[in-house]
Amino acid sequence: MNLEMKTVEIRVRLLGFLARLYGSDEITLRFDENPRLGELLGKLARRRRRFRKALFDEDGDLSWNILLLVNRRDVSVLDGLDTRLEDGDEVVLAPISHGG
Repeated sequence: MNLEMKTVEIRVRLLGFLARLYGSDEITLRFDENPRLGELLGKLARRRRRFRKALFDEDGDLSWNILLLVNRRDVSVLDGLDTRLEDGDEVVLAPISHGG
C-alpha cells in the first residue's frame, strides 16, 4: 500500500497592481489536499500585508474590485470562494477598473 501523499499545486497569476503589491506576477502554491479558493486567497494574504489589504475589505470580505478566475471561468459561475481547486488549476486575480 502506497502511503505517499500527493501534493496539490495551484498556479496563481496576478495582474496589474496586484502583481506589484505581491512582488511577483506568478506564484505556485502547494497544498496537502485540494483547497477551496478561499483557503488559497488566505494563504496569499498571510504572506504580504499590503496585498491582504488590496484583496479584502475591513470586514474580511473579498474586495469588490477584484475579478477571480479559475481555469478562465469567473468564480461567480462556480462556487465562489467555496470553489474546490484541483492539482494543476490556474487562478487569476485581476483588478477591475471603473471610470469614464
